[in-house]
Amino acid sequence: EVVANEQGLNLLRSDITPFANEIANLADSEVVFYACSRAIQRLEERGVEVRLVPQAHDGFTALDRVVMRMQDDWNYMKL
Repeated sequence: EVVANEQGLNLLRSDITPFANEIANLADSEVVFYACSRAIQRLEERGVEVRLVPQAHDGFTALDRVVMRMQDDWNYMKL
């Protein structure tokens, strides 16, 4: 899984990312992408329309998703 927040959210924004094809290929290989719902909300409050690549999910805050996975014994790696 890839969880993106703040500046990392640009990776998943369809109007900004230069990696849409790579994201699609990784998603086909069962990599799941999450966009932080709180970061999306902050951008929208500033008047930014946030459009995500189709492979991105936005139902969680980044913190909530990371904590959920760590409770499942996953490892967290900040990039």
